[in-house]
Amino acid sequence: MTFKQKSKKISQKRKGFTLIELLIVVAIIGILSSVIIIALTDSRQRAKTSKTLASLRDVHTALESYRAQFNGYPVSSGWQGYCSFWGADLGDNWIPELQSSNVISTPVLPTDARQPGNGAACANDQEQIIYCSNGADYKLISVTNSSMATVPSNLIDPIRPASAYGFWSSTSGNDPSGC
Repeated sequence: MTFKQKSKKISQKRKGFTLIELLIVVAIIGILSSVIIIALTDSRQRAKTSKTLASLRDVHTALESYRAQFNGYPVSSGWQGYCSFWGADLGDNWIPELQSSNVISTPVLPTDARQPGNGAACANDQEQIIYCSNGADYKLISVTNSSMATVPSNLIDPIRPASAYGFWSSTSGNDPSGC
């Protein structure tokens, strides 16, 4: 057998990939897809937090406008929200004084995804925006089971650091009396 015939015979045997080569490629694809999925999940959480913070900031601005006009914040009878397991469920008008005093117009108050018609009921396993005030101080927070890693540290509720963030009027961050 000549050298040419041997090399031709060897090249005919080597037409596909070996099992090791295929396993390495599958492992690399698995690692890359894991990294991409983690990055997308992180981005989705950051976007959700940004949206909630924008809603909270809108209500915070309305509360400060109300205080400037009426020398106090709208009083609540405990915690209240659109759809809250914390207290009163007031629907779209969950801080009624803001709309009745024309500080804001409907439907500026944020509502959560469990609105009637969306097929979901109030449940305590999802994010909720709640409000409480005694007139002199207020606290407006979003309560969540999600990670707090994407929330600015100055907005994390000192009473509930693992699960809530938002705005409040007292310098200590304590809940207003009566909440």
